[in-house]
Amino acid sequence: MSLPITNERLLIEAVAEGRADDVRRLLPISEARAGHSAALRCAVATQRTEIIQLLIPYSDAKADNSYVLRQAVEIGRIDVVEMLLPYADPKALNSEALRYAAEHGDVDMVELLLPVSDPLADRCCALWAAAEHGHSKIVEMLIPMSEPQPARSSALCSAAINGHREIVELLIPVSDPKADDSYALCQAAKNGHREIVELLIPVSDPKADYSRALRYAVECGHTSVVEILIAVSEPNVRGAFVLQVAAENGWMDIIDLLIPVCDPKAKNSMALRCAVYAGNLKVVERLLPFSDAKAEGSYALGLALECGQLEIAEILLGHTDRDVVYEKLTVNGARALSALEASILKRELADTTAEAGVADKDLSAPAQPAVRRI
Repeated sequence: MSLPITNERLLIEAVAEGRADDVRRLLPISEARAGHSAALRCAVATQRTEIIQLLIPYSDAKADNSYVLRQAVEIGRIDVVEMLLPYADPKALNSEALRYAAEHGDVDMVELLLPVSDPLADRCCALWAAAEHGHSKIVEMLIPMSEPQPARSSALCSAAINGHREIVELLIPVSDPKADDSYALCQAAKNGHREIVELLIPVSDPKADYSRALRYAVECGHTSVVEILIAVSEPNVRGAFVLQVAAENGWMDIIDLLIPVCDPKAKNSMALRCAVYAGNLKVVERLLPFSDAKAEGSYALGLALECGQLEIAEILLGHTDRDVVYEKLTVNGARALSALEASILKRELADTTAEAGVADKDLSAPAQPAVRRI
């Protein structure tokens, strides 16, 4: 069933098709405010300036929290925004129009909206949006009219997360870098932004939350960030947990940095176990000289067997107590051990046979006549 043809429907069709004369004719006999001033919305969406001017006196620009104003800001039509401002409410929805302008980096639009908006609204969301998207000029404009510290200095954190060094420099003096256990530093470390980490270290607490910044850098494999954080953190905290994380992920360069400042034997050589569980053979070889492979009943060997890590299990055999482990193995683990020992025996027999063959060949070779020296 087709919709009934009404003056309001005809008005919207005329707007959509840009027929200004028909809009003039229909306005006096239509309800332009119908559907939250749908005709005006359509005019803004299609950027028909002449028709917008015709519709504004008959419409409600404040409908749906001044939707048309936000719409004009988002498409970057500053001329349309200027037309709508006297009739709309720029502070609607916590000054979302200003946030849109800040987010899109539209300096002229921000200048226009700032005097009639509330930059403090929604915990300074406009500043946060500009910082997140790297718009330093807008951040400079908003700082004097905002409070960068609300919401755990979210503007600083957003700039740090996204690697916007210039904005971090602008925000540090007016923010609290230690907020939320130095969250900005943690996020810069997590995302590998070494230069920003260097900026934040002097004004943050790298040891906060068990050296969380270092832990994040290790988890994500950012070697250069780990290098600068080690000296100001506590890498041995929580049983050298960062070494365990590096071992599980196989970050060899980071493991080499951490071994001198961590205790690989902490928590019954948990770092070694993590490497075994993850199947990181090279890491096991690197950690073995510094660990106690016999800790907790040679648990590392048992773990390797249960996980089917036979190459690793073979390396561990010479450093652990095989009999103690055997008593605790499941059926699958015992089968893995039997298969491993059979494989080792087979290789040893093959090597012995090969050596014997070489010896027999030497004995059966005809004697070479002695060379007479003159």
